[in-house]
Amino acid sequence: MIFSCGRRPTQVFCFVVFFIVCCPHSSGATVNYCLSLQKEAELLGLWHSRQWHALLHMPLQGSEQSRIDSPDFFLSHEGGNNPAAEGAATLRSFFQQPEPNQKDNHPQCRYPARYQWLKNQLSFDAGLLPEQSCPRLAQWMADLDPAGITLVFPESYINNPASMFGHTLLRIEQHASRSALLAPSINFSAITEESPGLLYAVKGLFGGYSGKFSKGLYVDQVRSYGALENRDIYEYTLGLSDSETRFLLLHVFELKRAAFDYFFFDENCSYQLLSLIEAARPSLDLTDHIHVASIPVDTIRQVVSLPGMLRGVEYRPSLRSNLTRKTSHLSSLQLELVAELADKGRVGNDPRWLFADKTQQAGLLDAAIDLVLYNQSAATGKNDASDPLLLQLLQARSLLPAGTQSMNNNMPAVRPDQGHGTARFSFGPGVDHSDYFFDAGFRPVLHDLMDPGPGYVDGAEVEFFSPTLRFYPDKNQLVFQQLKLLDIVSLAPGDKLIKPISWLVYIGMDQRRYTEGGDRLTGRAKAGFGVTTQLPDGFEGYCLLTGQLFFNSHFQYGLNAAPGVVGGVRTSGHERWNSVLQGESGYSLLPDAAWSWSLKFMQSLHIIRNFSLRIGIDRKREFAAPSTEISFSLHWYF
Repeated sequence: MIFSCGRRPTQVFCFVVFFIVCCPHSSGATVNYCLSLQKEAELLGLWHSRQWHALLHMPLQGSEQSRIDSPDFFLSHEGGNNPAAEGAATLRSFFQQPEPNQKDNHPQCRYPARYQWLKNQLSFDAGLLPEQSCPRLAQWMADLDPAGITLVFPESYINNPASMFGHTLLRIEQHASRSALLAPSINFSAITEESPGLLYAVKGLFGGYSGKFSKGLYVDQVRSYGALENRDIYEYTLGLSDSETRFLLLHVFELKRAAFDYFFFDENCSYQLLSLIEAARPSLDLTDHIHVASIPVDTIRQVVSLPGMLRGVEYRPSLRSNLTRKTSHLSSLQLELVAELADKGRVGNDPRWLFADKTQQAGLLDAAIDLVLYNQSAATGKNDASDPLLLQLLQARSLLPAGTQSMNNNMPAVRPDQGHGTARFSFGPGVDHSDYFFDAGFRPVLHDLMDPGPGYVDGAEVEFFSPTLRFYPDKNQLVFQQLKLLDIVSLAPGDKLIKPISWLVYIGMDQRRYTEGGDRLTGRAKAGFGVTTQLPDGFEGYCLLTGQLFFNSHFQYGLNAAPGVVGGVRTSGHERWNSVLQGESGYSLLPDAAWSWSLKFMQSLHIIRNFSLRIGIDRKREFAAPSTEISFSLHWYF
């Protein structure tokens, strides 16, 4: 039997029927007290307050549709879109008699944040509404021992579609004196057994997975992100009070039964963690400001910019970053020695080892141990502590003096939250052959190689759904110039120790020039892989083999294919400017067999963090005679 008792004239009758049917042993005083609580809650407007909406994961303003997608989370069958009905059902449920040996299943125990808030708002009479004992909840909170909340950001990991924007989670600071690595963590993630890949990315984009909150140990997160995926980790200690911290965790406890549709772009890990912070302090109004995408670095920026919300930042370098730091001062011969140690475990009577003092030997072994761990994670996605080679190096290291290294001594000068905004609007004039034009483009996320680099992974480019419109004044013609559905580039430089693969993927459409018919919008898919190397004076060189598919009715079979090569030189690590000189060539295989090529130079100047100027010169031959395009543009990041 289901009763819907909202704010209707029949609510008193509904409550009476409910207690007769569901609570036959309830006294008249209990019934009257429940009715009075419901009336007081309505007079106070509790069911339409920001706090109640936050607990039900409804927008704090406007819509009353919960983002929780599991119906069994709600006590009312209308609870997902009727906060008043869910409030009335919640109050009634608190009066239920506990079942024998199932105390933890009582609604007061299953919804401790709701109970705590309503108790504070309505001042429950313990004689008429007894507080239930909740052993499981009490043990859960005792194990957490909460003293504060830290918002953790493992930066982007471009080789995993689910993590190319980065990730966020919570670490629970504890009163007990112990290592931060042993602290509990709260994570929100998609529930899937599939390996990362194209299907995984597509389903994640369109809500094909459910997401849930989970509790674990922070050390496991550090091992996964910092060691196995080689992602630097930033830890932002938040300015939540003790009561807000406790309330947030009570809400996490009741969300263990809740499932959410998971979307990579918006309702993802960052969005859901913002909703937890809103539940603890609903005046912040964090989630209602997200309209296009919830990018982790943007949510970090949003939280820490609030007055009093940031107490401090710690930096935990990845295994790769540690290895780079430990080897940055080594000579070429010493780097070769580290590589030999990581390959063989010993170097015998090598003079490079014998003539090094014990402190230098310790540093070489530290680097070799990190290199072995890095190679393990790169090859298998995990570390094997029982590896004989690793044990041999650890044994040799134990005989040498301990090093003294601070975790924070190499924090980057610009944190991810201090980098440019992830959305971008661009506008500027140009000339194509002899035709003048104006381009206007929009990018919802995230970063390209010509954007200001500080705060972002160097050599990484990730863009989605980025359109560009072009207007020719002399022709009074507006053209859809380009649409980047997906544009990912990873130019990771190698050295004597690590030789990562550089790669790129592009899917989209752009205007291509043909001998017959002029410019035509052409679908294009492109992929490539190769190497990047560090050059002197802050430059990098790269070369990749590529393959492209073109889709257009101009071709005899509607498509064309072109293997090719792309290579160039780019600046790396400059704060105020970027430049790229790139050449590309391909050979069309299908019926119009011909060479295509381009030689491009791009230069950007970063005025301030969120504004930059860019110039591009592109000499190219597509499916027609060669032409030259010159463009200027202003880029605004937000």
